[in-house]
Amino acid sequence: MLGRFVSGRLTPLMLLVVSVLMWLVGVLFDRPVDEAGIYGLQIGNVVSRCITFACFALATAMLSSWYVFDRRIRWFLSLVFFLPSVSLFVHGSVESSLSQLFLLLVQSRLFSCNQGEDNRYALFMAFLLFGLATMLFPACIMLLLPFIYYIMMLSLVRVKELLSILLGVLTPYWFLFGIDYIFPEIMVPDKLQTASLAYVTSMTLQQPSLQNLLLVAVGLLVLIPFVLLFSKSAIPGKPLLRKRLQYFAVLESYMLILSLLYSQDHLLYYIWSLPVIGIMLTYVFSLNITRFSKIYFIFMALVWLAMIPYSLCLTFL
Repeated sequence: MLGRFVSGRLTPLMLLVVSVLMWLVGVLFDRPVDEAGIYGLQIGNVVSRCITFACFALATAMLSSWYVFDRRIRWFLSLVFFLPSVSLFVHGSVESSLSQLFLLLVQSRLFSCNQGEDNRYALFMAFLLFGLATMLFPACIMLLLPFIYYIMMLSLVRVKELLSILLGVLTPYWFLFGIDYIFPEIMVPDKLQTASLAYVTSMTLQQPSLQNLLLVAVGLLVLIPFVLLFSKSAIPGKPLLRKRLQYFAVLESYMLILSLLYSQDHLLYYIWSLPVIGIMLTYVFSLNITRFSKIYFIFMALVWLAMIPYSLCLTFL
């Protein structure tokens, strides 16, 4: 019965309805983390919720074009709606949800790269988007290492590819410097050129909050079973899929570490990891609906549902 539920046609619709209801509950309360706004512009709580919900909807539509497994479980896409909806304390962050869209665009371009093909245009576009993301959202610079790791896994390290990557990253900054030089009267936002490097050097080790540790624990609860099952699965004849699964494990581990090192932005890394968590959960169930899968599915559902009263406590306390 559980197998029919997670792979059934009505599951995405059910999760979507629950997600919309949870977002409506969140609209009724002020965001407990910060004032709702982007780049200092106060946009109001309701507008902020609508923008972030639209961002997650676009993210889900974007993920539907990814080919990760040979058998796709439909409810995986709905998780991108469902998880932030249950975690009421994160789904009001406009900057976090917009940056997630940029990073998914970068990832989708990287996934279009294949060994033995001409990948110069795909790499240029991927890192052009990445350079633009680092200008608008400086924290995105922290994901440069896993992106480079994925490129090295595919052995795309020839001179032409490296030049495409370098040109793509520098193009947004070159364009910004050109505007500032030719039209000095235009008010370019301050420190866009150096904000990314400033973020890298802003690491301050401090004691993680309870909220931070909770989200790290959720990530570990998904990562550890995924790695254990992945290490036992040969995925015969699917070398590219195996590399992608290995990449997702490294990416999630990396973001968990960042969440501890940059604990002031742990919600940002949690939002970025939601698609990765969805993919890893899907893999756990795509192998087979075993007794372990059933128990694990129920357990993770209870963990996320427990975030509802926790989120409401953060709102009123």
